[in-house]
Amino acid sequence: MNYAIRLSVSLLTFIIGLSLVTVLKPLHAADAQAEQEILQVEHAYIEANLQRDIVTLDRILADEFTIRSYCRVITKAQRLALLQNPDFAFESIETNDVKVEVNGDTAVVTGEAILRESYQGERFYSPRYRFIRKYEKRQGSWQIVSVRVARG
Repeated sequence: MNYAIRLSVSLLTFIIGLSLVTVLKPLHAADAQAEQEILQVEHAYIEANLQRDIVTLDRILADEFTIRSYCRVITKAQRLALLQNPDFAFESIETNDVKVEVNGDTAVVTGEAILRESYQGERFYSPRYRFIRKYEKRQGSWQIVSVRVARG
């Protein structure tokens, strides 16, 4: 009798495990695809900042986009205006330790960054800082809704 119970429990555990793999595999594939899409947007976001590509940034950034950085809040309009200022330029944006976490039509990207920028011919380097970018998928495209910056 003990053998029959063990066999039944083992068989039931196997069936449950197989069912979970069948259900979770498509979810993992969807998350992996979303992660790749988000990383492409991350790359486009950085390049658009470096190239002053306002059209791309306007598409990537949600209308309510904000950057919260050291007690300051910067809106989408302010960010785009900064890049249109001929006295300002991003010279490099170096990121590392970038991680993407997808949850349906929302995602969070975390990582570290160092900026090199110039203003009126003077160069400035940021200290290493941590960032959290929140994404939402809207009308089939991923957009950055907010960025939070903290000391690294």
